Amino acid sequence: MKDNRTLLQKADMSLTDIATAGELLPIQAKKFFQIAIASAKLLEEIMTTTIGSKKQILPKIVFSGPILRPGVSGQALPEGDRSKPTTSKVEWDTKLFKAEVRLQDEVVEDNIERNTFTTTIRNMMATRIGLDVEHVCLNGDTGSADALLASLNGLRKQASTNVVNAGVTSLDKDVLIASIKAMPLEFRDKRNMAFFTSPDAVEDYHHTLTGRATILGDAALEKGITPYYSGIPVYITSTFPENLGGANNETEMLLMNPKNAQLAWWRTVKFELDRDVSAGEIIIVATMRFDIKFEHEPAVVKTDEITVA
Repeated sequence: MKDNRTLLQKADMSLTDIATAGELLPIQAKKFFQIAIASAKLLEEIMTTTIGSKKQILPKIVFSGPILRPGVSGQALPEGDRSKPTTSKVEWDTKLFKAEVRLQDEVVEDNIERNTFTTTIRNMMATRIGLDVEHVCLNGDTGSADALLASLNGLRKQASTNVVNAGVTSLDKDVLIASIKAMPLEFRDKRNMAFFTSPDAVEDYHHTLTGRATILGDAALEKGITPYYSGIPVYITSTFPENLGGANNETEMLLMNPKNAQLAWWRTVKFELDRDVSAGEIIIVATMRFDIKFEHEPAVVKTDEITVA
């Protein structure tokens, strides 16, 4: 068991970089310095819904082409000119996920936050779980050797109809325009579309903007604003992998209306606390059940072989 002095010294080491001068005194260390992690940007933008059972089906109906035909007064359209909509469905099949943390009584009693430490851990768990949920929703692949990712197929795996090959090049305006042109015209509503890709890919595109001697170039260089292309935001999504290439480090990009991706919760995140009296431990368990699907996958463009190094 670590004593209070040891825990305080560890906290001092975590806070050294932001101390104004000298070593922090023990009385100054009242809270742990929580290391910030990236936010789940994709989850902030997509549609989330709560469903009424473990599995749920969303029926879809669409006219897949023009339905108008030349008409003749007083005559019905010939059978070959009549139209009917195409029906299909989206099925959510939610999977169970858990996170568990155990804290020894002495750790809770002796640490610098004392009675609020359990709340701190729970809040940090919630932040980390958000990023992990996005990781699964984006990168899930039932064929993966990673047990977590093998739980379900994520958005990258599902996007297969409209695929653009960037040709092992970094993200620039040529790659972006090719992605837009790959979007079927009936779904190309740029007012509601967004690009999502990895941090380094966005930085590469950002760098192309900073070389422009314009107001936009100055803003990109000085303020690091979210870059746009043709009115469409290019969002940094930290859970996009950047190691997809063979000889080169590569990533991918999704172009879509974010609301086309629907995260369905059968059970949203639930935290439960318990105690193991014999072991002297506080147990914090988070459980949830969810699945993610595109509402209409043909309205998504995936761009692959984007280099980031």
